Amino acid sequence: MGREKALEALASVDLTISPEALARLKEDFANATPPSPEEQEAAKKQMLEMRNTYLDELERRAPGVTHPLYSTIGSDVSLTDFRNFFALAPNATRESTRALADALYDAVTIPLESSTDSTQAAGIALMREKLDFINSHYIPEEHQAQVRADIDNYMERQLTARDNSIKRTLNIKLTLARSLKDAPRIEEALANVESYKQGNYRAQVETEQVMAISASTEDPNVVVDKLTQWYSQLTFSDTQQDKQFDALISSWQQFVEKYQK
Repeated sequence: MGREKALEALASVDLTISPEALARLKEDFANATPPSPEEQEAAKKQMLEMRNTYLDELERRAPGVTHPLYSTIGSDVSLTDFRNFFALAPNATRESTRALADALYDAVTIPLESSTDSTQAAGIALMREKLDFINSHYIPEEHQAQVRADIDNYMERQLTARDNSIKRTLNIKLTLARSLKDAPRIEEALANVESYKQGNYRAQVETEQVMAISASTEDPNVVVDKLTQWYSQLTFSDTQQDKQFDALISSWQQFVEKYQK
């Protein structure tokens, strides 16, 4: 009942502007002094400063969605993948956050147009090395465990995707062999599928080997030495694969040189 009475009282208020009041408003508006060029420029400057302050605060905490880390075709990096990198980086500014995003983009980009199972494995191991390198050089030691959890989650996704790709490729080869009724190829494909199920297919073993190297090594130069030794012991290599591996090692060395603090 109280609300209804209040509405009735409000409805009874006369909001009509008298002709005299309307005339005064028009006169005040007509006689208002327009802002000077200096005042207009000051107002524009203030609006620009407010805009930049807003953007600085927004991009100080994370890069924009148009950054290549997120927007590059084929990128599987989500906005939440590396949130602790940006949240825990000290003295963050818009520029430093963008530089950190650049480093992460370089880390997760494997610089190969084509690759074999062996160089794919090495590329993923060096991706892990690069992410750990950024963590140790850009994040305070007391926060590195939190960032490492982000890295672990991202790398687990990479390894799962690689494992699924291996499985899919083996099944395709088996299907093709059966369609061709090629007995030797069927036998080989079945053996590879079974080897995969047992976890000892060559591509799986190589991935485990290079990830073990990454997990046990922190010195950038030692990483190169151990991976090079691992590569030299592979049962298969050719000129094309050698070039791919050399490109990965060169990319790692350039990365360290670029982001070493």
